Parts: sequence; structure tokens; C-alpha cells
Amino acid sequence: MKRFYGGLLVVSMCMFLTVYRYVDLKTPVEKPFITAAASVVVTPNTTLPMEWLRITLPDFMKEARNTQEALSGDDIAVVSCLFVEQNVSREEREPLLTWNRLESLVDNAQSLANGVDAIKEAGIVWESLVSAVEAKKLADVNENQTRKGSEELCPQFLSKMNATEADGSSLKLKIPCGLTQGSSITVIGIPDGLVGSFRIDLTGQPLPGEPDPPIIMHYNVRLLGDKSTEDPVIVQNSWTASHDWGPEERCPNFDPDMNKKVDDLDECNKMVGREVNRTSSTSLQSNTSRGVPVAREASKQERYFPFKQGFLSVATLRVGTEGMQMTVDGKHITSFAFRDTLEPWLVNEVRITGDFRLISILASGLPTSEESEHVVDDLEALKAPPLSPLRPLDLVIGVFSTANNFKRRMAVRRTWMQYDDVRSGRVAVRFFVGLHKSPLVNLELWNEARTYGDVQLMPFVDYYSLISWKTLAICIFGTEVDSAKFIMKTDDDAFVRVDEVLLSLSMTNNTLGLIYGLINSDSQPIRNPDSKWYISYEEWPEEKYPPWAHGPGYIVSRDIAESVGKRFKEGNLKMFKLEDVAMGIWIAELTKHGLEPHYENDGRIISDGCKDGYVVAHYQSPSEMTCLWQQEAEVGTETSSVSGRFLRNRDLYLFLPFLLGFSDQESSNGDDDDVASSRERIILVNPFTQGMIVLEGSSGMNPLLRDILESREEGRPPASKASIDAMPIVQIDGCEGECVICLEEWKSDEMVKEMPCKHRFHGGCIEKWLGFHGSCPVCRYEMPVDGDEVGKKRNDGSEIWVRFSFNDGPRIRDSSGQEGGNNDGDGNTIGSGTRPVVESED
Repeated sequence: MKRFYGGLLVVSMCMFLTVYRYVDLKTPVEKPFITAAASVVVTPNTTLPMEWLRITLPDFMKEARNTQEALSGDDIAVVSCLFVEQNVSREEREPLLTWNRLESLVDNAQSLANGVDAIKEAGIVWESLVSAVEAKKLADVNENQTRKGSEELCPQFLSKMNATEADGSSLKLKIPCGLTQGSSITVIGIPDGLVGSFRIDLTGQPLPGEPDPPIIMHYNVRLLGDKSTEDPVIVQNSWTASHDWGPEERCPNFDPDMNKKVDDLDECNKMVGREVNRTSSTSLQSNTSRGVPVAREASKQERYFPFKQGFLSVATLRVGTEGMQMTVDGKHITSFAFRDTLEPWLVNEVRITGDFRLISILASGLPTSEESEHVVDDLEALKAPPLSPLRPLDLVIGVFSTANNFKRRMAVRRTWMQYDDVRSGRVAVRFFVGLHKSPLVNLELWNEARTYGDVQLMPFVDYYSLISWKTLAICIFGTEVDSAKFIMKTDDDAFVRVDEVLLSLSMTNNTLGLIYGLINSDSQPIRNPDSKWYISYEEWPEEKYPPWAHGPGYIVSRDIAESVGKRFKEGNLKMFKLEDVAMGIWIAELTKHGLEPHYENDGRIISDGCKDGYVVAHYQSPSEMTCLWQQEAEVGTETSSVSGRFLRNRDLYLFLPFLLGFSDQESSNGDDDDVASSRERIILVNPFTQGMIVLEGSSGMNPLLRDILESREEGRPPASKASIDAMPIVQIDGCEGECVICLEEWKSDEMVKEMPCKHRFHGGCIEKWLGFHGSCPVCRYEMPVDGDEVGKKRNDGSEIWVRFSFNDGPRIRDSSGQEGGNNDGDGNTIGSGTRPVVESED
């Protein structure tokens, strides 16, 4: 009888566990999160068991851009505070110079996905920020408030030990300022319990009108499987109250071919779920008379899974460029791509629930602001020079940044914003930043903007789908807030060689209709719904895009930027979520209304990293930017201030190889040329215009210049006389532009010569130029040459330069150190014909 009851008890227990497992795992999120005040039940997962087979995005993500409605009357009341005149000081008005000029966005918010939500949310957080700023002004400054302010700074790391709450079921760790690239969350604990299912959720702040916060990443470990499998499985997903769950991503996948890449890492490590051999040693008594234990190895096959019930696990979730990666015990396990509107900077809390005995949790690499008192030594050097109507700008550089990317902005300030052209005010650099959902982040951003004077706040909450609004804001800033010849867009993870950018612009033959960058003239919309850059036929029905320049760094002339701003105010500007392509679309539309675009392609704009000879290097971390700037500084130190001016001076491009160097040396013994000189002078002569540049500096300059000249490849032989004579003579329309050889501006109706590449020059200038170099001085278009000149070197293929020493008398040397030279018959020494072009070769 006892056996009967015992068996009945076992069978009943098994049935209970089976039913409990499937009921519990059917809705893995129905366990309540424990809060201090009350328990909040998150909407259960009602996705079908086999829904993971769907490879397309859910309908709400495809159609979000089409289902938005314009702001209603109630919404208008919410956002009305955005454009109310505030009683602010001149210092506080600086971050808002573009703000009111974007008021028309309210009327067209539905033109881009998330536009309406971004404007509404901005109205709420802006009102909160204004109240906080006013309260801070009215508060008395005392020790307690200073301490409180210090505690409210965005922390760089957070941790909890023995973190499980009293009921042993859940943990919440607040992330006050969101996550950014490089942030990580490490969880240390032991899976346990009857079911063996636990989850890690990264949640955001609740949206207006929604009681539960969105789940930006849902990481569910099911050690006993679920309806689809009895084997252990990891399920990744996201959730919002309005759209429910997205498509599940499972590891291991049923179909290994569906294993996508995120940041070049597998969505699911191929080892997960595979059979592996595990060996163990056992001690057994031998049958020998001595009875000595003999160790034997036992082999056992089992499926690999990173988590094991009852065993300690160390799991680290790290934020990458395209998504988040999970490593367990040091091995990459899964990746999860960011989903539309659910981005890492929105993360507000980490929640851990289920059968997991948590030991500790650590969040590190968090975005943190840098207090002004910590940078007091160089604070003035980091502040942006103020704009002045008396100092016209050559270039405005607009930098895309999100509110909590404090470290990236500081890295830009400490590196390429320290170029002389930026510090002198010739170039203005501004960060264009949308508002954040966190009041703390917005307050930190406001303080940063007031401190450094280089932040332009946007009247909307940042979403990736709205970056075209920032492009528009940059155009407005560069033409209405100030007046610049050129407007550039870049990102806060891009290193920009400002000197090279200015040099390249000075060598272009177009100041109107210019778009300069890494031009893509043959690209098609991506129709794969899984892609971050997915474009539907409703958004762009054509099979190809018009020419556009890659987003990490491109430049447009003032007339284009001005026309973009004008069409926006007229309500005729088509919005497109890919901002670099959007600029190409806008230019194509302007072409229909009379614009003549000039596309200048530059392969030195590196969109996927850093390579030798770069002008713009993308995807650079703050530490990598510092390294690049140190390299720039080392080059500057080696070449001295004189050679720095030498390399940066745009007129150098126009000079033929006639370098006349004077050195004023003071030798200790009178006949030692190697003794350091006290002062040297270089004179550059342009034989076309009889112009002259004198550079003065310190010693060691002649060897440096000789190295520069020796490093250049031999130039192209002179163009044939027939090709020079065949160039057509055209008439200049208007007086905009200049001849880049003599630098004289065009005169109205002036007759000039046009090369086959369409660049124009004074007839006398280009004929003399092509007599030395058979290529265009702007784009290096190669003209036909005489057959006997091909491959022929003038002299020995190196530059010849003349050095006059006050102590030693004049000597003529070539770059190899040998005395000598060629004579043109008139007593003038001539060079080999290779001009010292400064910019990097393509």
C-alpha cells in the first residue's frame, strides 16, 4: 500500500511539473516585478510558439511611418511650450540659436517615423528642464546643494552586491543616463529552481499614456526548453505596450542559415546546441593484489549550453555599434540588433527575474559628463570661439551627437576642434543634439551647452529615424545663424582633419552647387525589411537613388544649404530618414529648379574606419581620437611651426618646383654645415604671377622640405601642344569663382579656357601650367602627351632646389645632395617638373 501511494505521489508530481512548465513558459513575462509601492504586471508574451520562423519585421515597424497622424489639438497644447520665448541670458540663448527656426517641424512631424512622438515627448521633457533650470537659479548655493549636485551627476559605473530583493524573485538596477557604445552590464549568479527559467530585461522610461515601460532588450534563458523544443534555448526579443512583442530570435536557431551578423558577430554562436564530448577522471579500485587505485577517463556526450543549473555563470551584455552582444564566461554567445525606436540611450533600468540566484551586478562604461571644475586648467581652450559678424566663416561643421554621448563630445573638443583654423574662428564647429527622455541627462546637457558654447539643442527627442532634421538644422545654422561659404556634416565618432578639408575646398573650382565627399552615384534602396536601412516603395518608389555623399563627412556650398532651408520653410522639402541620401534627393530636386550641381569625389573620406592619408576617419572611439590627435601633434612638432604653415597653405598647391631657400646660419667653427642654425627662411615663388611667400622659422627645415619633395611621385610630362590648342574658349556667366592658378576672381563675361574635365582657367595660366604638367591642377585629369615624352624624366626625377647660405655662399643642389642643375638657356635653373602637391594621393 505504501508503494502504491509512493508511486501515485511521484506520478502526480511529474504531471504537475509538466503542466507548470508549459503554463509558466507560455507566458514567460507574467511574473510580476516587485516594486517598493506595488507590483506591476507586464503584458504577457502572446506570440505563437512557431512565430520565430518569421524573418520579416512586424507590421507596426514597417508601417509606423505611414500610420502617424498629425499633432492633435491636445498635442499642440503639450508642445506649445517648446517655442515660448524664455527669459534667458545671452549665454543661455546660445544653444537655442537654431531652435525657433525649426518651429515648422510641428506642422510636418508626421513626415518621418516617430516624428509626432518625438515632438510630443520633447514638449514634456523641455518643460521639466525649464523648471529645473529656474529652480536652480532661485536656489541658494550652499554646501548641501553642492553635494547633492555632485551626487546627481551621471555615474560612470554602478554595482550591487547580494542584489536579490527580499522575496528572492527580482532585482531592479536604475541606469540614470542610459547606455552608449562601449557600455556593459555584467551579471554574476547561479541558475536554480524547479523551472530553470530566468530573464534579463533592459527597460526604458514609460511613454506618455503607457503604464508599462518598453523593453528594449528581453533576454530569456529557458533551461528546460519551451513549446518548440525540450532542449535549453535562449530567446531574445523586444516589447512595447502599443505594439506588443516583436519577432523572437532564438539560440540555437532551428535553421543555422538564418544566423545573421551583428557587429560582425553571429546572432547565435554555432557551438550552442551542438554535441560536445566531455571527459572526466574517476578513481576505481584495481583487481591487482596491491589494490592501487587506477584513474580512468570517462567520456560523455552532451549538448553545449552556456548556462547550467546549479553552476556559477558570469554573463556580460555589451553595447556595440549595431546591437548588443552577450558573452558568458568569456565566450560570445548571442547578438541582438537594435530595433527601431528602441535604442541603447533609452535604457533606464535593468530587471532580472526568475530562477536565478543573483550574486552581484555591475554596470560600467556608462555615459558620464565631465564637471567643469575638473577641466579648469584647459577650460578656456575647450570653449568654442564666439561667432562674430565681423569675422566671416569659411566653414561650419555640424556634428551629429546624442544627448548622453558626453565622452565623445569631449574627445572631439580635445582633439580636432583644437586645429588653429577652429580656434581662430575661421571654422565653427557645433554639436546638434536632440533632447533625452531622462531629466538628469537633459540637465547635464544644458550645463554642458552653457559651459562650452558649442551645442545646438534640437526641439525633439532623438530617434535615429529623425536625423534628417538635424541635417536641415545644420543648413539653417550655416546660412541664417551665421553665413559660411561651406557647410559640413559629420558624426561625433569621426576624426576630421580640418586643415586638409580647407585645403581641398580651396582647390575646388566651384563655390556654387558644390557637394564634396565620398560620392555614391550608383546605389539602390535596400528592400530587405530586416535591414536598419530598409526603405519601402512608399518611401522611395524608384530603383536608384540620385548621387549622394556618405554621411561620416560631406560638404555642400552655401547656395545649396540656403535653398534647402528655404524649401523647408515653404513646406516643399521631402523628408527622408537616411540623412545623407536625403541631401542627395534634395540636391536632385533643386537641379530641377535651375541648380547646376558639381560633385567632387574624395576617396580620403573613410566611412568605415581609419586608413593612411585620411581626411575623415569614421568609427573612432574617444581613445582612438586622442591617439590620432597625438600623431597629428607629433607631425606638427617634427615639421615645426613653419612647415606646418607650409603644409597648410593653399597657395603651395599652385607653386611649381621653384623653391628658393635662404638660411641664416651661425656656425661655431665657420666651416661646419651640420651645426644647428639660429634662423632659416624659405621663399616660394609662383612664376605665373610673380607672387612670393616668405616663411621664417627655426633650424632643420631644409632637410625636412627635401624629404617632402623626395617623397612625391614624378609628375606627368607636359601636355602636347595640340591638346592645349584644342581646349575650347568659353564665356564666364556671372563673376562667381576664381582661377585657381593665379587666384584672380572671374570678371563678368570674361573669356577663359575650359579643360575636358570642365575646370576653367585663364588661357595664359593653364597654357603655362600644362607646359610643365600634363594634368589638371584641380582634379588631375590627364591630358594627351607627346609620344617621346611618355616615361621620360626631366633631369633625374627629383626636385631641384636652391639653397643660399650667408656663410658658405650660394650652391645649387638637387634632392640627392649632388651639386648641379639644368639651365633653360636664359640663365635660370629649372626643376624636374614635379610639383609638391600637399594633399594625399587617392
